[in-house]
Amino acid sequence: SSVLFGQGGVENKTFLQAFGYDPSGFYRPVGQVLLWAIFQFAGHHAPAYHAVNLVLFGLIVLFFFAIFVRLTKDRPIAFLGALLYAVHPLNGMIVNYVTARSLAAFVLFTQASVLCFMRFCEEGRQPRWIVLSTGAFLLALLSHEMSLVIPVYLAAYIFFMGKEKGWRPFLYLLPFAGVVLLFMAVRMKASFFPFIIQGTGKAMGDPSGYFTTWFDLVSWYLSKLIVPREVIFLWSVRYGAALFPVKFIIFTFALASMAYWALFRSEKGWRPFALVIFTVGIVPSVFAAFSYYPKVWPMLEPHWFYFSQMGFFLLAAGLLMKLVRQYEPWGAVSCVLIVAALAVLAWDYNARWKTQESYARYWISLNNGNLTPYYSLGRSLIDQGNCRGAVQVFEEGVRQLDYMNG
Repeated sequence: SSVLFGQGGVENKTFLQAFGYDPSGFYRPVGQVLLWAIFQFAGHHAPAYHAVNLVLFGLIVLFFFAIFVRLTKDRPIAFLGALLYAVHPLNGMIVNYVTARSLAAFVLFTQASVLCFMRFCEEGRQPRWIVLSTGAFLLALLSHEMSLVIPVYLAAYIFFMGKEKGWRPFLYLLPFAGVVLLFMAVRMKASFFPFIIQGTGKAMGDPSGYFTTWFDLVSWYLSKLIVPREVIFLWSVRYGAALFPVKFIIFTFALASMAYWALFRSEKGWRPFALVIFTVGIVPSVFAAFSYYPKVWPMLEPHWFYFSQMGFFLLAAGLLMKLVRQYEPWGAVSCVLIVAALAVLAWDYNARWKTQESYARYWISLNNGNLTPYYSLGRSLIDQGNCRGAVQVFEEGVRQLDYMNG
């Protein structure tokens, strides 16, 4: 709410001021301008923001369907992949979180960049498509920093889906590399990148603890993709090196197996491409997870992967559709049951967002390793006039996270 309303929010800013707004060290002007524009029409009417988020989420699902159709040339698989994305609880934050406009913009412009690049490769190398793709990439960068990995996605597309052989097609990525260099040069001193560098450097001072902590965070995310119960939009873990040898062996075996399958056992096509997109999308977390360490516990936010997890849903759709086609009718029944189960879990998760207080209490009950839910709960109690309760919540958070000694 502080980003939206009040003296520090977009409520009291002009268009140009909203574009230059940099709350908490994050410079995401496209999302800020979008929020400013919505405020001009919706004001303090909260349901209107959810309605806009719902429309944006619908567009995201639609564009994923378009991407999946182009990749697979199989509409049933494309439809099922988009449907799985739509009903999965992890993706509900785009609708439920009032100010999730930057996330929606980040995904939409990433989709636009990839789609335009695909058309460029498939439709005679028309220059307009590479220009549009590069422009969408820039807008994605100005929506969320995770967009920095887009050129790698495009390189993977050239390698697994491209028709040209050799190194020449990769020259088409030079405009994207230029945008990355410009963005990093401009934002390195004025954004949260220094925090990432400092926190990651501190964590890397203990390699086993650094790896194990990151492994635990990613394992939580993967577990919620497969069995999405007790989902929250930010998960924290205490830094440590427990069971490092075991986790390192598991990671090495899994990575080697995926690389071997994608590069040697599987023919080039959409399946290895989807696997690489999903895997590459997780890579930035090796830095982002430690942005504020050691003052704050290492954390992972599933919305970092709202584009790259398309690879997971596309592979899942391909597997389920194979079952449907080979084992009628039981394959179809199983597929329907899985989609229905995800929808029920999403419905339950959405209900947790009913009020700020209800979600904060739900978050603390699952993971008390971050101060954010304590702050949200305290603000909610203050709004209710319960200042004593707010103080108790704040003291509990400080004590739990040992902020006094941090």
